[in-house]
Amino acid sequence: MKKYISPLVLFFSCFMAFSQQYEFKTVVDLEATHVISQGNTGTCWSFSTTSYLESEIIRLTGKPIDLSEMYTVRQTYPAKAWNYVMRQGNAQFGQGGLAHDVINSAREYGLVPESAYSGLLNGSTHHNHSEFVPVLKSVLDTYIENPGRELSPKWKA
Repeated sequence: MKKYISPLVLFFSCFMAFSQQYEFKTVVDLEATHVISQGNTGTCWSFSTTSYLESEIIRLTGKPIDLSEMYTVRQTYPAKAWNYVMRQGNAQFGQGGLAHDVINSAREYGLVPESAYSGLLNGSTHHNHSEFVPVLKSVLDTYIENPGRELSPKWKA
C-alpha cells in the first residue's frame, strides 16, 4: 500500500508546488445579452446564433436588442418538413439545426423582437417541444407513406 501512496503524494506535491495563479486581463470588453433558457427544446442552434446576432447589433449600434429565437425556429421548421417529405423520410427531421439555419431564416423572413413573437403558448413561461416534434414527424411520415395513394396539395398547411 505504501508503494502506491508515496508516488501519489509526490505527484500531487509537485503539481501543487508548480501550479501558478494566472491573472486574466481584459483586453476588450464587449457587451452581450443575458443567457436565456431554451426550455425543453433542441433549439440551442437558434438561441446561440440569435445571441451572437444580438451581440453584433450591440457592438455595431450600441443599442441593446432582444430578438425572438422562436421566430427563426418557426420559419425553419416548414423548410425542414419540406426537405424531409421530398427526400421520402431519408433526411434528418428533428429539433437539431445549425447556425446557418438562423442566418438563412433572417435573410428570407427577417428578424423580429421577442416582444412580437415569443413562441410561448397559453401563458407558458418556458418552451417545451417534447410533444411538438414527434407529432409533426408522425404527420410527415404518414404523408410519405401516402396510404390514400394521393397527396393533397394542402399538406403544407
